[in-house]
Parts: sequence; C-alpha cells; structure tokens
Amino acid sequence: MAKKYKLATTLLTCSPTSTAAKLAAQVKTYQKIAEPYTYNVSTYLGMLLSATQENTATILKFLQKIKLPKNFSKYQSYAFLLPDNFAPVAAMAEIKTRELFGPHIQVRSYSAGQARHAKFVQRWEKELVISLGEKNNYFGNPAHRLNFKLPAHADFGLMLCLIYSLIGKIQEVKPAYFEKNIKNFCTDYGAKALGSAKPLNVIVPGSK
Repeated sequence: MAKKYKLATTLLTCSPTSTAAKLAAQVKTYQKIAEPYTYNVSTYLGMLLSATQENTATILKFLQKIKLPKNFSKYQSYAFLLPDNFAPVAAMAEIKTRELFGPHIQVRSYSAGQARHAKFVQRWEKELVISLGEKNNYFGNPAHRLNFKLPAHADFGLMLCLIYSLIGKIQEVKPAYFEKNIKNFCTDYGAKALGSAKPLNVIVPGSK
C-alpha cells in the first residue's frame, strides 16, 4: 500500500532478510540475543532505547532496588496499572503474560484510563494490584495494593524493563509452566498450526 502511494517506508527489525525488509525503502537493523520462542522482549527494548536515549545503568540501578512483599508468591492473580502515556507497554505485557502463564496464573495489564472502564468491579484478596508511577487509590482490595514510584523523567525503556522484571519475579515464585510446555509446542502442535514442515526453534537464535 505504501508503495502504491509512493510513500517512503522505514523498517525497524532484528531480521534484515525478512520479507518486510525486502519491501521497505530503508531498513534499520537491531541486534538480538538468543531467547525462548515466546519470550523475545530484549529486541523491543533496543528499539525503544534508541529513541529515548535512556541510561541503561540508571535503569538497572533502579530495578536492583525493587522490594516485593513477603507474601508475593501467595497471590493467584496480579494486575499492573500504568500511566496513560505508557498504554502501549501495558498491551505488550498483556501479550507476554498470556504466553508465559496461559490459564494457570492471571496477570492483567491496563493503563489508568482502561482501568476505569469496569476492570476492577470485583475486588479479591488473592489479587495483587501493582501500580507503576501513579499511586492507585481505587482499584483492587485496599490491603493488597503495591506501588512503585518512578524516577523523574522515566521513559518507555525503564517502564518496559520494570514491568518485565516484575513479570520475571512472578515466574520465579510460580511453577515453570512455560519451561514444561515450550518444547512440545515447538516440536509438535505449535509448528503444525503454523503449517511448518519442521519444528520451530525452542531457543530463537540471536544476532551473529
């Protein structure tokens, strides 16, 4: 469609030989690390950091100071609340948590605006509502809320790192659902559903 209207296109990708790369007028290639099939988050982070120019050492220092409640592992559901300007990150986290936890653990992610649309009609003491940035005074059981203040001028890179780090913390305290099932998915029904005659890579290779 872009070519039809003679529009210049720029593709940001980790796969310079992809079909999209052959169609784009300009291709900007990013490096990627080897990762499990559905847990490819570092690639997006590189693209975000190239735009925001955030200091990675500052982000890491912030993440290392995170403290979780002692009963963190006891919850059966987790919900993230993000400021409205970070709504795209909430959507990214929603996709990844469904891939990682499937039907076993409920992990929800909303922007503040989305949360106001009846997402928290039911309060539950087994759900931890985690707000990132703006303090949550309304949603979830009042005794089961957790807030993380953001550094001044926090941007998309830090937000993505923070929410994925917390998702990783949930992985640490729950059974390895993903680990138990990913091999079978890649070698059997997942590959077949994509019409692949050969198994998918359990670990997707990084850049050479």
